[in-house]
Amino acid sequence: MKMKVTLLRTIGLTIGLYVFMLSPNLTLAEKAEKNTTRDKNDENEIDVSDIANKYWQPQKDNLEVVQNRRFAKTGRIEFSLLYGFYQTREYQDSTSVGASLTYNFSELWTVEASYLKINNDRSSFLDSLSTQFNVEPNFNSEESQSSILATFAPIYAKFALLGRHISHFEPYISLGGGYTKTLKNHFTIIAAFGNRFFITKNLVLRLEWKRSWYTDEIVAKSGRFSKANDGSGSFEDDIVRNNLIIGVGWLF
Repeated sequence: MKMKVTLLRTIGLTIGLYVFMLSPNLTLAEKAEKNTTRDKNDENEIDVSDIANKYWQPQKDNLEVVQNRRFAKTGRIEFSLLYGFYQTREYQDSTSVGASLTYNFSELWTVEASYLKINNDRSSFLDSLSTQFNVEPNFNSEESQSSILATFAPIYAKFALLGRHISHFEPYISLGGGYTKTLKNHFTIIAAFGNRFFITKNLVLRLEWKRSWYTDEIVAKSGRFSKANDGSGSFEDDIVRNNLIIGVGWLF
């Protein structure tokens, strides 16, 4: 009987020892299987880190596209009506009204002939001088200005108006000459900077700042140049004028 008990204990102890020794091996096998599965998953995954890094790196050779003009003007004639806020001396409030005719040799170069009639009103400052001090300054009123200008438009662009409508436009610069009429016609150097806004293929809006320089001969009715004071009766004055012009044009 004792031998049976001893044998059973020995068998039980042996089985327990075997299970104990086998358990770590099973755990290691499970870990090995999990690692093998993870390695296989890693092999199936695509590493996009290099692609992302290259995307955000500055590119030396970017692809640039020059968009075709929607509103071409080469070989076309433009007729415009012009209204301007003409800056003269502080003695007058002046505006200009006129028209221009433009021929477009290319998308970059044009030539324009224009005529402006200048309207003058006495300013409140001149009325104050006359009323309070009985003084009338010596100056000539401008009557008109005619010019021929060469225009260069190096930029053609577009912008979103209120996030809804696309407007095409081109800034331009102009240089040329003409004549400004006071008591006589005086040769005038004229420069301008402006913007054309293409509303349709034919309708154009213009906003332009024009600056002109000429030398005028002023009749001296009073002062040291007047004949009453043994003067020559006139003197030369270098004149600079600015004109802010709004125009509506039609391309034929």
